[in-house]
Amino acid sequence: MKSFLRPEERENFKALLIAPPTPFGEEKASELGARKFSEILIKNIEEKFSKHPLWFKSQPIALGSWARGELCACSDLDLLFLGEENVVADFVSDIQKMGFKIRSRLPQNHLDWSEGVEAFDVLALLEAKSFTAEAAESLSKQTDLIRKRGKVYFRKLLKSMSLERASRNQRYDSIANFLEPNLKYGPGGLRDLHQALNLSKLYGEKLDQTEFIKHQYSVLNYYLEFWLLLRHRLHLDGGGDILSANDQLQISKWLGYRDIQEFMRQVQKGISRVNFYSDLLFARAQANPSSLKAVSKVKLQKPIDCVRALKSDSSILMQSRIRFEASTIFKSAKDSELAVSNKQFLSLIHASTPDKLTHAVFRSSLIDSFVPDFKKIVGHVQHDQYHRFSVDAHLLQALRELKRVYLKPKIIGSLSEVVQGLRPVDWEILSWTCLLHDLAKGRGGDHSQKGVELAQIYLKKFGVKKAVQDEVLWMIDKHLIISDAAFRKNPSAKSTLRELFEQGVEGPRIALLTIFTAVDIRATNPEAWSTWKEKLLKQVVQTLSAPESSAYIELEKHFRKNRTPDILAFLEGLDPFLLASVPSKLLAQDLKRLFSKDKALSLEPSIYQSSKKEIWIRFYQAEDRKGVFLSFAQKLFLLKCSINHASIMSHPEFGVYDWFQVRTSLSKAELGSRMKKMRLQQSSPIETSAQPNQAFFEKVELISKSDTELVLAFTGRDQSGLLLKAAQALANQNLNIRWAKVHTWGRQIQDLFAVDLPRLKSVDEVMSCLALEVTRGPSGTD
Repeated sequence: MKSFLRPEERENFKALLIAPPTPFGEEKASELGARKFSEILIKNIEEKFSKHPLWFKSQPIALGSWARGELCACSDLDLLFLGEENVVADFVSDIQKMGFKIRSRLPQNHLDWSEGVEAFDVLALLEAKSFTAEAAESLSKQTDLIRKRGKVYFRKLLKSMSLERASRNQRYDSIANFLEPNLKYGPGGLRDLHQALNLSKLYGEKLDQTEFIKHQYSVLNYYLEFWLLLRHRLHLDGGGDILSANDQLQISKWLGYRDIQEFMRQVQKGISRVNFYSDLLFARAQANPSSLKAVSKVKLQKPIDCVRALKSDSSILMQSRIRFEASTIFKSAKDSELAVSNKQFLSLIHASTPDKLTHAVFRSSLIDSFVPDFKKIVGHVQHDQYHRFSVDAHLLQALRELKRVYLKPKIIGSLSEVVQGLRPVDWEILSWTCLLHDLAKGRGGDHSQKGVELAQIYLKKFGVKKAVQDEVLWMIDKHLIISDAAFRKNPSAKSTLRELFEQGVEGPRIALLTIFTAVDIRATNPEAWSTWKEKLLKQVVQTLSAPESSAYIELEKHFRKNRTPDILAFLEGLDPFLLASVPSKLLAQDLKRLFSKDKALSLEPSIYQSSKKEIWIRFYQAEDRKGVFLSFAQKLFLLKCSINHASIMSHPEFGVYDWFQVRTSLSKAELGSRMKKMRLQQSSPIETSAQPNQAFFEKVELISKSDTELVLAFTGRDQSGLLLKAAQALANQNLNIRWAKVHTWGRQIQDLFAVDLPRLKSVDEVMSCLALEVTRGPSGTD
């Protein structure tokens, strides 16, 4: 920004700007030296201009920061001229050639200076500064004219200011402005301040009725001095009106704050207060007398009165009364009175509570009376480009985002399916978690663990049931782990599942923690929420909720004391369908024998029948060799078992471990008896009677090819002996099976086999031979 000071002058003035005692928001100590410094700058500029022969002849009137006594080194020099046009033109031309950038105008109508100007400029006339007697007389007539126009004109000005204010606040409502506020145009900045203070010139009697309003003006004048002081330093350092991160560091040291966080906390606290009080003044100016009277007559004697008052009227007018009186009411209340209001607190912040009411609880500072530790996080800013809000604002945003999810689950995309399964108690748990999860930030150390300690105090105070307390405390302690698993790890990996399950992420907690994670992201930085994150979180939910996932973790628990890398790798390779179908305890007992030294003696074929009468048969072979899978398939064929699903495993240390889900007319006992007679614990020779010549697949396809293996798919209509047909064909082609997935649904069957790359034939030749052997059609025979 260009300054009216030359570089050497700027350095001289910089030496004159002395840091006051560290400002801590005490309204009584409003003298920070900012206005006095402005007086020095104003004297400097007026001395320079007065030396020009046309200065007084141009009949100048200062407007804006010059007239208000708030001029800074890079402020605009706003002047209204009443002199002859040629005189004014010559003066402006000369001044600009001298390097002074001024904004000048002449009245469009000398009888009415407000004609053709915005509302803010009309109000600027009420505090303008003239430099000649003639200009002073004309200015006095115009200000009298403005004041005499009455309520209709004032309402027009008020509406114009309200529209400008809304547009500006929307324009500066961004991540950048929150982290690096614009002291002039941003919400709670100097423009808001001046508009609020100007309202007293239009609605003096209406706005000066209560002690609270007087207190409000004291606060506004304090921050006017504070913002002006910061603006002086920014301009003298060559900056503008934005309090950048680098400027924050330098100014915090200059003012004597312990660190940048302490300084920015005061800044954010000020922005919030100025924004609230200016909103209040606008609301009071627009309110009719009956509304103001109704608010003033509401009885506020006990804490429960504050709760009822906000529920009945959550307007900023009622918020202002509670903000001014609640602290005293709560301090003087009896324990029994506090207990009554505490029982009602959840109804103020619950996910189902209207957003307007919850917002009012925060803006009225009633939250401070219920949760005193909330005061310690007000204005606490995290200096990164991810956290958009101060911690107090983030907690409010979390509650508001939860309400949006409650009303319109589809705002979080496919996760809306998870929302639909939440119970009433889950919404209570989520509401408490959103309010309390970051309450311990800024205290050093792990804010999650310290947050648990704080939350425990408040949950007990509010009479929350023990079961709900336990879940909320767990949520606060673990509120970052789903995000870590979804965005920094492989959410489908067994190791990730293990970590989450070991920390208690199971059952209803899966949905709760996932929904909270989505809400927390949106409340931290809406721009950080994306379809990509939504899909990853959904993937975590699906993986954790899958029966095979919990079954796998349950199985792992049986091997905690003896979980070698080989055992862990073997467990992770087990088929998910098998894990979901066979009880973990039974599978663990079987695997313990497999992993033991005498496994070859103890692992005879095993049969398991589920409560749904589904039968699984497990075969074992100590060493893997070609034809093992074929021999198992032949034995099942001879037993007249149709295979619905096959899960096969081969490990260099533990051997071949295959499970088959079968359909059979035989009972479990009959199967066991026949298996003993066939001595299935030993490898049987291939029998000609076990050759299903009449079974054929519809097609055989190459699914994928790598440097080490082929993945083949055999597809067809369900027929007895199809799996045996595929196994025989693979054996005939000397293809070693690495793994297989056999699945039957309805009348369809698809067998997937991963085999070693063929050595003696090309892939095309192998595929042709397989098709010839297992299909019936153009390339096969009947």
